Amino acid sequence: MRNIIVKNCQVIFNDNVKHLFFELIDILYQKEYFGSLNDAKEYVLKIEQYFSNEIPKLHQLGLTKEAAPYFTKYGENLFIASYRKSKSNTTWYALYEVFDYLYFKVVLIINNHTEEASYINC
Repeated sequence: MRNIIVKNCQVIFNDNVKHLFFELIDILYQKEYFGSLNDAKEYVLKIEQYFSNEIPKLHQLGLTKEAAPYFTKYGENLFIASYRKSKSNTTWYALYEVFDYLYFKVVLIINNHTEEASYINC
């Protein structure tokens, strides 16, 4: 059995992903997926927190997949982690790079409703 050491791991979101999170809050609120801006913020924060907390664990357990060659435009040797809330029609995917098994840099966040999601084999 593998030892899980995630205490010193750090998940970093690149600037494009941070920007996407801010845009997503506005989109979710403007399209009335959420009744308040605060609810949209909480939803996006849960996605960010999930990936921040779970990517190191999932990766070290071997529960992530290598990204398809299509995604090399975002980086080399990318992996994919997914998040789906129960009773939700949306699955979120984080594509990330690993540095020294301690740093995980998220370079792209997409969901199953995007065209790029068709290249994901999770």
